[in-house]
Amino acid sequence: MQPPAKPRPSYRSLVLLGLAVAILLVWGFWYRDVGLDRNGRTLSAKNECANLVLALNAYFDDYGHLPDIPMPPGGLPSDPLLMNILLGLGPEGLLQNPKQILYYQGSKARGATGQEYGGLLRTNTTSELFDPWPKPNPDQQRHYLILWDIDGDNQIIDPFTGQTLHTPVLTWSTGKDGQQDLTNPHAKVNKDNIYSWK
Repeated sequence: MQPPAKPRPSYRSLVLLGLAVAILLVWGFWYRDVGLDRNGRTLSAKNECANLVLALNAYFDDYGHLPDIPMPPGGLPSDPLLMNILLGLGPEGLLQNPKQILYYQGSKARGATGQEYGGLLRTNTTSELFDPWPKPNPDQQRHYLILWDIDGDNQIIDPFTGQTLHTPVLTWSTGKDGQQDLTNPHAKVNKDNIYSWK
């Protein structure tokens, strides 16, 4: 008597198994590149917003005032005008940070020249800080935006809602789309913004 033959998987079972493996691989790559990346960039932007607030508070503690820079209503970008002061670089940095205290440290920016993102671009004479999303369109905001209390009452008007906030510094990122709408806090372009105060 011969032993019973081992059952062989059917062709249909093998196809379904292969399809399931392919779906899991595609999902895994998507989650790694989009899901985790999106959450990682959001967390990175939130941390950088908090670090900018800490840097400006430390500057205030040392000098008794915040940098003397004209404050645009849509927020001051983290471009060389501000970052040179926080890093003590260039003429403006030496003028407003004569002790040359390094108030901000961060990871190095990535990306091609003119399309930097995700960190600090620094040379011996200048610096600027970019949020974590690559933005090839020149109309997209690539810097963090900052507002601070200019009259010393420790209050700022929320630029999106008009509410009074009891804090000396606000920072935010315009998110992946690089856009904001200060006239409508619920606008679609504001949904991906990252705020230090929320």
